[in-house]
Amino acid sequence: MHGINLKRVTIIGQGLAGSVLAFSLYKRGVQVRIVDNNWKNAASKVAAGMWNPVNFRRMIPGWRVEDLLPSMLKFFSELESELDVKLLHQKHLIRRIPDEASRKLWKNQEEKLQKYSDLKASLAEADAMNWPNGYGIIPSCGVLDIPLFLEKTKRFFINQDAYCMGEFSWNEPLPDDELIISCEGYATRNNPYFNWVPIGANHGEILEIKDPQNWNSSNILNCGKFLFKAPNGVWKAGSVYVPENEQLTPIDGAADEIKEPIEKALKERLSINNITVGIRPTSKDRAPVMGFHPETKNIGIFGGLGTKGVLNAPFFAEQFSEHICNGKEIDREVAIDRFLKKHYDKKN
Repeated sequence: MHGINLKRVTIIGQGLAGSVLAFSLYKRGVQVRIVDNNWKNAASKVAAGMWNPVNFRRMIPGWRVEDLLPSMLKFFSELESELDVKLLHQKHLIRRIPDEASRKLWKNQEEKLQKYSDLKASLAEADAMNWPNGYGIIPSCGVLDIPLFLEKTKRFFINQDAYCMGEFSWNEPLPDDELIISCEGYATRNNPYFNWVPIGANHGEILEIKDPQNWNSSNILNCGKFLFKAPNGVWKAGSVYVPENEQLTPIDGAADEIKEPIEKALKERLSINNITVGIRPTSKDRAPVMGFHPETKNIGIFGGLGTKGVLNAPFFAEQFSEHICNGKEIDREVAIDRFLKKHYDKKN
């Protein structure tokens, strides 16, 4: 097990990354302990929880979606049985096509997207909108109930006497008979072991909307921004993405940026009940980051999941767990080693 006589694995941070990694290790028989400071602006606390297998900018399947999607569905389906709870809410995504060029692009990419999209299918709620350029459907989308997942994870490990609420000090002497894994999101930049890893702090906002009058669909609407009814019954709209911005309050104009394309699509004005702000951790190359410190071999990191966290977390948590337990190699494109030469060597 990582060449170390392990006492246990301590995971610092119980957001999406830390929670998924904790269960992935636990099911392999590893003694897991979680330490979390319950920071309210953590990305996972306010994330929409959507998954979508398509890259709309290029109209192609998303990065590694053939690996990520089945792994995600399997992981959370098994966890639903383990925890006796409903976490996955599979939905269609209805994509309003903004112009003729976008329709042509989608049509040209139909062969590549045939497993994930349908330009010919019809849904009554979308037909009723009479959008001039029509719409397409992404059937294999959905929403993970992240707040419920995080709460059930916390309760599970509390019941295992394996959960500690509070701050973890990286500046104190650390034990060398256990692995300590940082799953701290963008706060990794304050970690003395990993402050050289290029994980950005990106401001994001989600709106909680009063019930729309012209849209009562159980599916996800996407018109450049998204709108859906969350598992708790709250309508959520989003989002904005402001790179390298750690502001913890709403940014002027961001709510309008979210609302305007949705209002145009629905032909109605929307009213806001609440705005939530989170800081998303995204690596410089947009891929997850995992592995161990180049010198302190029992200190690791798992994070940088970005806007595709729901899709990314299970597959790569399983891979990292296999690396820890059985020595399986980490994919180069997500390994921390990819940043060593440019960032770690430069720092040292």
